[in-house]
Amino acid sequence: MTISTLRSIAARVRFLQRQTAELDPELMELVAEHPAGPTLLAEPGVGPVVAAQLLVSWSHRGRVGNEPPSQR
Repeated sequence: MTISTLRSIAARVRFLQRQTAELDPELMELVAEHPAGPTLLAEPGVGPVVAAQLLVSWSHRGRVGNEPPSQR
């Protein structure tokens, strides 16, 4: 049972790696088109997935602050 489970997990990991390899270039293109995209992608450790998440999460000025919510 353990070997079967590990094989199933390994197959899923391989599938997700292939899917990521296919989608990352497309995501990179979309992020690069955003005005803040190239700046984000230039940061160390920031790839297309992290940059896209930051762009989606940011939304508007004031949503992400430097102070804890209780001090705003």
